[in-house]
Amino acid sequence: LLYCSRGDVGDAALRQAATGTPDQGLAQGDWQAAQWRLFLKPRFASADWTIVALQPRDVGRAAVAGIARASLGVAVLTILLAALLSVVQLRRSLRPIEQLIDGTNRVRNGQFDQPVQVDRGDEFGQLAESFNGMAKRLAFQIDSLRSLSAIDAQILSRDDIERVVVAAQARLLQIAHLPVVGILVMDRDSQASGTLYVRAAVAQPMTALRVPVEAERLAEFRPDVEGLWFDPTTVDSPTFIGPIFGMHAARCFVVPVRQRGELKAAIVLGVRADAIPDAEILRHAQALGDRVAIAIAATNREEQLIYQAHHDPLTGLPNRLLLLDRLGLEIAHARREKTRLAVMFIDLDRFKSVNDVSGHATGDLLLRIVGERMRACVRESDSVARLGGDEFVVLLSAVQGTRAVAEVAAQILRVVARPMTLDGKEVSVGASIGIAVSPADGDDPGTLLKHADIAMYRAKDAGRGCFVFFEGKMNEEVVERGNLERELRLAVHRQQLSVVYQPRVCMVSGQMRSVEALVRWSHPEFGVVHPARFIPIAEDIGVIAVSYTHLRAHETDSYLVCRLLL
Repeated sequence: LLYCSRGDVGDAALRQAATGTPDQGLAQGDWQAAQWRLFLKPRFASADWTIVALQPRDVGRAAVAGIARASLGVAVLTILLAALLSVVQLRRSLRPIEQLIDGTNRVRNGQFDQPVQVDRGDEFGQLAESFNGMAKRLAFQIDSLRSLSAIDAQILSRDDIERVVVAAQARLLQIAHLPVVGILVMDRDSQASGTLYVRAAVAQPMTALRVPVEAERLAEFRPDVEGLWFDPTTVDSPTFIGPIFGMHAARCFVVPVRQRGELKAAIVLGVRADAIPDAEILRHAQALGDRVAIAIAATNREEQLIYQAHHDPLTGLPNRLLLLDRLGLEIAHARREKTRLAVMFIDLDRFKSVNDVSGHATGDLLLRIVGERMRACVRESDSVARLGGDEFVVLLSAVQGTRAVAEVAAQILRVVARPMTLDGKEVSVGASIGIAVSPADGDDPGTLLKHADIAMYRAKDAGRGCFVFFEGKMNEEVVERGNLERELRLAVHRQQLSVVYQPRVCMVSGQMRSVEALVRWSHPEFGVVHPARFIPIAEDIGVIAVSYTHLRAHETDSYLVCRLLL
């Protein structure tokens, strides 16, 4: 035994603990023992040493209890620390998620001006940056759709082309921050020139300039070209972009606008020296250009429909609708200026025979030539209209007197009567003209046309190929004839017609050979109407039929021709 830290432990007890046979005290559990063997024989040729450690059990229990208490505290502290770290980390993760959710709700409600603020360099910061970029682009696209929709509404409401151009320019100036924007609209009938609408700011008015367009420059805008850059320092810049360079623009980007392969317009973007419009702006400029082209087509279509509604499709002359409109304006002007105007109602003579002999195609060609001849006989301020068929009307404004009107009418008769060659055949027609002068013969379009028409029929009755001025008694005769026609159609049913017989006697033998049946019309208001008055009217309106009756008298066959009022 080399050493013992306590003297109350006997040597025998220590030896028993070292040899593994503890004494009674150790067996009763008062001590805790542990031993280690130190292997010395290979190095020192000595027996092994046994190291024995003894500790009272109550001391060990106290140490274990302290360790248990300390372990519990450490476990509780560890759990609390883990919970705190979890809350902090969850809060750190949930905060940007909440911000992204709020940003999504704002985007859903159409609020794009409040970006998500996540100042972090992790994946949440990248997600917020991507979300803000998406919201910005979505705001641009929705704003673009709204502007295009507003322009579409202007087109559908048939706004003037300049209003559509103003809206397109304002949109480009607003989103692209350009110093100047120009829109070139090609002329409808020629691509050698156009109108350039220039605008430098949204608050400034638009300026319209007439500019030439070189044909060789148009060839550069091929269908596969989406746009071309032009520099003012180069000598080959188109003439129509010259005004753009004078408004603080260093370069120009021209976006062609086509419709059915034909250049209709061009969007001219004036940019600064170091500025390049991005692809989104260029695509939007192309969309705006397409709207301008649609507005141009709609305007052209509207003008075409208006022209077709107001002009005769065969001769291109004004029709009845446009004639009445012009006649109303001229009457108001004449009333204000205290001048006179004349209306000539012209009907062609022998036109039906041309259609019957040569065909309707030849008749249509004749009408076109006659319309051109009449137009050449009057002034630019006068109007020549075709009402339909072979009826024309000439409106003479601010006439000096009936003599001047008669000279124009005589010239029209001479020019229309000239022979013309149609399909290898020489054809000629005449004309009958009735003339009414305002305000003496009427002060409204309907009255003037009616009186000119009455005078025209009087010209036909006078032998055709002449002109007749309207007189008041003509209207009375027309009214009387209309009344006779109306009453004559009802005379048979009202039993107002009667038959009288006039004998026909042979002057040699003195015998009655036959009788002539004559009709008489006794009207309660007109009295006895002479046959010379109503028989021609009956023939004109088709209420007389011819009947052939076979008679046999004195062994001689004869036929009695009767004209019967139906």
